[in-house]
Amino acid sequence: QMFKAFAPAITLFMLFVMGVETPSRKVTLSVLAMCMGMCVTAAGEVNFSVIGVALIFGAQVSEAIRLVLMQRFVKRLKFKAIELQYYRAPCAALTLLVAALFMEANKIYETGALTRVYDNFHIFLLQAFLGFAVNIVNTLVIKITNSVTLKVLAVVRNACLVIVNMMFFGEVVTGRQFAGYGVLL
Repeated sequence: QMFKAFAPAITLFMLFVMGVETPSRKVTLSVLAMCMGMCVTAAGEVNFSVIGVALIFGAQVSEAIRLVLMQRFVKRLKFKAIELQYYRAPCAALTLLVAALFMEANKIYETGALTRVYDNFHIFLLQAFLGFAVNIVNTLVIKITNSVTLKVLAVVRNACLVIVNMMFFGEVVTGRQFAGYGVLL
């Protein structure tokens, strides 16, 4: 969760590089301050993995590109939230289906996982609706504000999640990490 704090900076950089938006000095400094808070927080991390960081960084760059493209569609090309989902959903579904078939087809078949989907169809239908609602809300947030705001909200949510875990579930947070979360928020 801590490394996700770099997402607003990566998104801000991608907005600039892709020519969608030029960030103001105030926004840039605010995002950099959040990243500094994340660096303070990560300095106390004992389970650091270079491969893990590389994978998270790749995922964050991909997410930033996706959000910047979404912003371009809803702001410059004037797509509506539903209209954007009309184009995004088939691509996402196909990608996930191919990945699931490639990585999990044998396990799905061996464990009879499809029967669980059939037996709990109403729960899966509710989950699909909630996922659709989240995508619509994310698109509306980007349309009303921008993609960096969406990522800042996600960082704040993640920091609050760590604090809740610390308070109620005994998550161990060092003083340095706590100070980093304070800067982050």
